[in-house]
Amino acid sequence: MTELHAALAARVVGWGAGGYAHDRYPAIAEILRHAVDGEDPAQPFPASTFGRTRRHGRFFEHTPADARVTFERADGYLRVRVDDVISPSIMERLAGQEGVLAPQIEDWRWVVDSVAIDSAYDGEVFDVDLIDVPERRADLVDGAYELDAPAGERPAAVRITDMLGEEILVVERR
Repeated sequence: MTELHAALAARVVGWGAGGYAHDRYPAIAEILRHAVDGEDPAQPFPASTFGRTRRHGRFFEHTPADARVTFERADGYLRVRVDDVISPSIMERLAGQEGVLAPQIEDWRWVVDSVAIDSAYDGEVFDVDLIDVPERRADLVDGAYELDAPAGERPAAVRITDMLGEEILVVERR
């Protein structure tokens, strides 16, 4: 990691010194003008502050979202219940906006944009049999679903999309 950091820092210094004249990406020159943020110009991103700047706070680190889903097959029906959804990216963004109190999400449904179910997932193509997309922003997904169980041994799969567009795919164990 140290070698990569040194190589990138050297390139940023060179690009910054040259003004990074590039017709296709003119915004990069503007970004490089602000890369140094009060640090030594020869080392715009010191290893001790890598990922942080005093002026702009910190960068978000992506952690994949996760979900707990229960599948039940009985009486010719497939019952799917989303038990919990955890979106670290949403929590991190909310934490950056906190004031006096830390943000809390009391109901996992507040972070979910949609739930789609494929009752016979083949492992390659997600064929939507049921989709739950709230009609208005104030509405929430249901979280509990019942479908006709298809014949065959293919597992069911649930695709959950959070409010930032991140998708979580949970496949039934069979």
